[in-house]
Formats: sequence, C-alpha cells, structure tokens
Amino acid sequence: MKAIRFVIITLLCMVVQGAWADDVDLSSITSDYTVKDGTTLTGNLTNNVKISIANNATVTLNNVYILKTGSNSYAGLTLQGSATIKLKGSNHVSSSNAEKPGIYVPSGYTLTIEGSGSLVARPSSTSSDSFGGAGIGGANGQNWGKPSQKGIYINNGRKVVIK
Repeated sequence: MKAIRFVIITLLCMVVQGAWADDVDLSSITSDYTVKDGTTLTGNLTNNVKISIANNATVTLNNVYILKTGSNSYAGLTLQGSATIKLKGSNHVSSSNAEKPGIYVPSGYTLTIEGSGSLVARPSSTSSDSFGGAGIGGANGQNWGKPSQKGIYINNGRKVVIK
C-alpha cells in the first residue's frame, strides 16, 4: 500500500511540475538558454544571453520584449533547426548588433510564424534602417532579404512561412 501511495504521489508531482515548466519569464534568464517544444515565453529580456529554440520545437511568444545589450553578438532568438513560433500579444525581438538578425534561421531550415499576435523583428534596437543583418534570417553577408507579409519566402536555403 505504501509503495502504491508513493508512486501516485510521485506521478502527481511530475504532472504538476510539467504543467508549470512550459512557461518561462525571460526576465529570470541569466545564462544561455534553449527553449524546448511547447514552451511559452513571456516578459522582457535585456541580458545579453543566447536564447535558442530547439529543432522542431513549437514555441509561443506572449508579449515578449527581447532587447539584447552588450558586446556579445547574439541574434535576438537563434533557431537550432526548423521551428514554429506562435504569436500572442505584441512581441519585439532584436539583436545586440546590427550585423546579426532579430531571429536567426539556419540555412536549409524553416521558420513558421502563426497566431493572431504581432511581431517586430529587427537586427538591432536602433531606429536606423541601414542594417547589415535581417529582421528574420541570416547575418550580414548571408544574402537574406525581407520576408513577405503572408506566404512563403525562400532565400539562400532559409524558408520563412508566415500564416
């Protein structure tokens, strides 16, 4: 009987822990972090840490503001492969360097963007339009263009699908 009770309590703890593990407040991140499938990101990130999205993950941005600062040259978000980003609310993603993209999509992979929210993705937080990197895509010198508002955009092996 004690063994069954222990197993039930352990399983309940795992379920409760899993229910809370999928929401991440960006203001609590202080070191490089990989976002797993099913995670919802919220809040503001001003620390210059690398935020990566795992390959084949679906991640929700819910009122996210990522403004990288400092001397490290990280994209606002770095995909480790193909990924889907769902948008809720108003979201802003920028890198710490005008040479790096707001959202980095590796060559040969696909980023799908869905949802009713909005997204501003910029290579840096400055107001200048003379950037080297893309808002979404590659860094300076990687021949990336601007994705269309809806549809599929392909350039240099990177594909962005906007639904």
